[in-house]
Amino acid sequence: MVNDQDRALAALCNLRAGTHLCHFYQTPDDLLETLVPYFKAGLEQNQMCIWIASQAIDVDEARQAMARAVPDLQRRIDRGQIEFHPYRDWYIPDGRVDPQRVLQGWVRKQQEMRERGFESLRVTGDTAWCGQEDWRTFMSYEEYVARELGNYPIAAVCTYDLERCRAAELMDAARTHELVLVRRDGQWDLLESSPLRHAREQLRDSHAKLQALAHQLCEAERGERRRIANYLHDSVQQTLAAAQMSLAQLREQYPPAAEHADHVRQLVRDSITQCRSLTSQISPPLLYEAGLCAALKWLATWFKDNQRLHVELDLPAAEPRLEEATRAFLFETGRELLFNAAKHAATDRAALAVRLNAGQVELSIRDDGRGFDTSAGEGAPSNGDQFGLFSIRQRIGVMGGQFHVDSAPGRGCRVWLTLPASSATVDEPRPVAVGGPPVSAAAAKISSNGNGHIRVLLVDDHRILREGIALLLGSSPKVEVIGQASDGLEAVEMARRLRPDVVVMDISMPGMDGIEATRRALREQPHIRVIGLSMHEQPHMSQSMLLAGAQLYLRKDGPAEELLAAVTAGARPQPHESLCLATRHAG
Repeated sequence: MVNDQDRALAALCNLRAGTHLCHFYQTPDDLLETLVPYFKAGLEQNQMCIWIASQAIDVDEARQAMARAVPDLQRRIDRGQIEFHPYRDWYIPDGRVDPQRVLQGWVRKQQEMRERGFESLRVTGDTAWCGQEDWRTFMSYEEYVARELGNYPIAAVCTYDLERCRAAELMDAARTHELVLVRRDGQWDLLESSPLRHAREQLRDSHAKLQALAHQLCEAERGERRRIANYLHDSVQQTLAAAQMSLAQLREQYPPAAEHADHVRQLVRDSITQCRSLTSQISPPLLYEAGLCAALKWLATWFKDNQRLHVELDLPAAEPRLEEATRAFLFETGRELLFNAAKHAATDRAALAVRLNAGQVELSIRDDGRGFDTSAGEGAPSNGDQFGLFSIRQRIGVMGGQFHVDSAPGRGCRVWLTLPASSATVDEPRPVAVGGPPVSAAAAKISSNGNGHIRVLLVDDHRILREGIALLLGSSPKVEVIGQASDGLEAVEMARRLRPDVVVMDISMPGMDGIEATRRALREQPHIRVIGLSMHEQPHMSQSMLLAGAQLYLRKDGPAEELLAAVTAGARPQPHESLCLATRHAG
């Protein structure tokens, strides 16, 4: 119990958001003595204030009292920081109390508070108007506020006239509030409601546990999605690519079977395409290999092609370095919110932005569609989509972030969230360190040993695919496969020892990747001709490989003849989609 008047009033002035306080008064002066400093402190703390006037003090009297304490009150009124409303207009506009309507009013004011740039909402409302016929209904409203207020940035002081309340009603009011402010022996005392405090503590504890559980479940799902996506990419797609190369070799060795081989090759190629699409939808490798911005660019293209939703992007110029969990959460949240826009907004355009500011990362999604009433839920996403938003809210709480929704019927929707990112930085372009200037593919010269063979080193972490490439290249009398490496570090060591003419280099490998291995190999032996090879089709892969010094970048699911031509010919092979992917973005 706070039994010192100065301490009681100081506690009132510094009332934290989420607190529900019951204020018993006897005279209008009692109200002015407490509510004026309460609201003055709120204005000084950049809070939006709403005074619902009572029968004891009307709107004009409340405004005049505040003007005496706050010299620049009119300026604050003009900027929307403080409002005064008659109790009839707020609680009983049609002569009866409707708790749902009152709650929606507070939620709307909370949205206005955010739009106007204030930190939280500070309110008061009087109950002298409430007769016996409305008492139980209003107490149900107070019980609901007591349960839910802790989830909102609102501090509420509910004033009760002692002269109008019977003993049972006084008990009802105290029971439904966390704190009670009352004058005793001429001094203000601030009392805590023990049962309600205990219930609130239990509720907060349960809420924290629910948040943690939701976060753990989502992280487990993300991990399983990534495991499945890695299996599809690292095993299934690689095996299909090896099968495609074997079919190409079969076609050359047995011409009568060429037609059937081509048919099967097309089926395999279609399977690779479907597998790649499924991998990207489950857990895009691009997110972990290139970063958040690269993944969001891919996502925008996917929504345009598959949902007919044009997404305007506003992203940092350089890729932000974020923790993996933060990066994945922002991507998944962006995808979830864009799906909601595509399904419910009745628009074909949306905007997505990512910003880094003062140790925080912000993701926002905006559309100019139909919008919805955030207080009543009318027009809001369906139950399945609400579960997605619920999951987002819970995880943000665990991660120490904030989640906001601003929408209304007919004026679109904006959703934004912020997360701590104290270590967030942006990647600067790495200098290309190679032994000599890049040589164009068309002018590349291939050295050979004394018998005229082109000496090739194969680098790939998938044994089946390496063996398939070795068989394909071995079918040419011009090529000699002199070694096979399973990772980037082994490739650099073997290149140093074997001095190949050509290195066929995979990109995604454990340990040292193909991009870094290309840099190091060319730094030591600039005469080597590196051909990048990957299942990836993203432009950033080709750019990175070409900047590292590779002469060509081919996709593993491209025509096998293209790889053979790239190895055996000094000139560039005939253009194909996989080659064009590299050359279009090389400059």
